[in-house]
Amino acid sequence: MTALVFPTITMAADTPPADVTAFIHDAEICQYLAGEWDGTLPDARKKDLTAETGAHCATIDARQKILRRKYMHSKNILPKINAYDFGY
Repeated sequence: MTALVFPTITMAADTPPADVTAFIHDAEICQYLAGEWDGTLPDARKKDLTAETGAHCATIDARQKILRRKYMHSKNILPKINAYDFGY
């Protein structure tokens, strides 16, 4: 019975908090969208990419700064936040 409980506790400790998980999700989308942009795309696709970028990326750098301060003493969480570079 103890062996079953230990992995569950370990997995829970490795799971980032909800705000970090949401940031990582949006950061991944931002990186993907940045790679999708091409000036030769049809106008409809450019419009879609612009809307998606605005929805996920408009505040991503500010969110990262806030999370860096919030989790500055967390050796497990901070590297997950710092894994993204948004050019500042």
